[in-house]
Amino acid sequence: MTSKRSAKNRTALRVRDGFIAGAGARIYYKTLGRGVPLLLLHGGPGADHTDFLPALKPLARRCQLVLIDERGSGRSERLSDPKRYTLDWMVKDIERVRQHLRLRQLLVLGHSFGGILAQAYAARHPKRVLGLILAGRRHGFERTLRGSRLSTHPNARPGTTARAPRGP
Repeated sequence: MTSKRSAKNRTALRVRDGFIAGAGARIYYKTLGRGVPLLLLHGGPGADHTDFLPALKPLARRCQLVLIDERGSGRSERLSDPKRYTLDWMVKDIERVRQHLRLRQLLVLGHSFGGILAQAYAARHPKRVLGLILAGRRHGFERTLRGSRLSTHPNARPGTTARAPRGP
């Protein structure tokens, strides 16, 4: 017979949170659950990671949810220099979070502006991305991907799915 205490421990989600030194900004992160890491990038700029909770919390039963507040958003540092709010800096922040958490690869889900950021991260770090999930992003971002190692999947509707090619 299973005790209530051991049953509760099996269903409890592992939660970690804190701040890391991003690329010139303190970045807040939170992880929930265990399993394949799923990075959730919020819309905005100006929104925060709570946009995904509680709706996506059930995914933490099978995935390790990795949530961040992008620079200038939520609990992350707000910078006075507007030149420090670029995709390049934000991609560097994500990479620092990945390294801090010692994650080899990530599934990346980006909503709205987070979809643009997800594509920029995948274009710069294709070997770190297991897959992309893009929700409510602006079309036309394919121009940014031209010349990168990322390509639009041939069976997808134009502008909806991107994947890193296999092989060198």
